[in-house]
Amino acid sequence: MLFSCFAILALSDTALPKELVDLEKSVRAYHESVHELETETASTVAYAAKVHYVAGNATRRAALQKELIEELNAKLSESGECSKAEAAVEDAAGEFRKAEKERAAAEHALQAERAWNGQNASAADKAKYQKLQSDAAEANKNLDAAREQLDAAVQNAEKMSAAFRQAAVEQADKISRDAKKLIHAAREPESDAKKAMRKAIEVGREESARLMRHRNVSQQAGERLQGQSESWAEGHEDVIENAGDHANDDVERIYGPVLEMADRVRSQAEDSSRQRAENFRSVRRSADRLQLLDIGTTEEPERVASWTGTGMGGVWGAWGCVFGATAAIVGVAVRRRTVRLDAEPLLG
Repeated sequence: MLFSCFAILALSDTALPKELVDLEKSVRAYHESVHELETETASTVAYAAKVHYVAGNATRRAALQKELIEELNAKLSESGECSKAEAAVEDAAGEFRKAEKERAAAEHALQAERAWNGQNASAADKAKYQKLQSDAAEANKNLDAAREQLDAAVQNAEKMSAAFRQAAVEQADKISRDAKKLIHAAREPESDAKKAMRKAIEVGREESARLMRHRNVSQQAGERLQGQSESWAEGHEDVIENAGDHANDDVERIYGPVLEMADRVRSQAEDSSRQRAENFRSVRRSADRLQLLDIGTTEEPERVASWTGTGMGGVWGAWGCVFGATAAIVGVAVRRRTVRLDAEPLLG
């Protein structure tokens, strides 16, 4: 309200001087330029007052921001696709871990059977061992297939994540551009008014010169008319610029929060994309670590050695320690029993 009062007072200071009234009435071109300048100046002031009123009202500001904010927060189709792809990675990771547990159980059963029977396996034991070998081989195939599915799921999720990030950034950039256009548009009334001011100056100069050429006025009077017309037109400049500055500040107050929100959405899209990428790398690393635990295999010991650096010797060595310790305990017990049996006749 205060701004509007100042603007009205400023406009009252731009009334056409008496010396230019006759020129304005007698020369149509100058009349039109004067009318255009006064109209554009008044429009600039009125626009600034209107924007100032809206900017000072939270409800009206929110109403103007609503459409842009709703578009900014609109759910992207890429978001759903990305979520589905991430869920597929979780499912594939679960299936991979399940396959690894089944493989480990099959390998353990095979090793336990081999360790238990040793070199003295019966025909039935050998048949059972072959069945366990087949089960272990099948479990390893299932694990390889599960890893392939996991890798494919991660690759697809990475693709969907990149598409989601791009769509979110493009959406934020579009809203940012729209808000900037609206802010820039606040300068258009000022620009139109200044254009009208330059036109009024030019027409006043030309018409004064024409009057002097036709000797309708003396050179001194003509030069005075030129100076007055220029001074009068330029007197609108402060009013125009002040109104333009106020309008621009108020429009930024309205749409500035939208720009800030768009920047946050863009940053969140980038951060979320980086976090998803790290999660996918983590899944791959976890799968690699889990597969490194695959020390049991139905292949030859040399192949196992390539995984662990120790070979099956470590496994059989462990079983040898168990059997060795058992044999030692049994040997001690037998020796103790023998001593006691030999000593019994002496007690008679």
